[in-house]
Amino acid sequence: MRFSVLIILLGVFMAVAQSGQPPKESKHATRELTGLVDERPGAIYILRHEGDMNTIAVLKPVGFENESFAKYLGHRVKIRGEFVQTEGEPVFRVHSIQKID
Repeated sequence: MRFSVLIILLGVFMAVAQSGQPPKESKHATRELTGLVDERPGAIYILRHEGDMNTIAVLKPVGFENESFAKYLGHRVKIRGEFVQTEGEPVFRVHSIQKID
């Protein structure tokens, strides 16, 4: 009986202690990125760093066609969206894109 009461009290204590913590950031938090749009074979669009041209992420459109990225090829852009957890290269779900050069 004492053991059961101890377990219940421990559970209550843990619940109270956790409630005072700030909420954790969502894995899919909206972010804003800038870089250059490039294309790989097979109409795979990517965002590259301007300086070293390393890949930042593979771009996946949300609410528009993948082919819409073609008009931004070679241009500096600002994109809004969120990273998607994947194995391998980072994937960025793009909600909006704006040319900034």
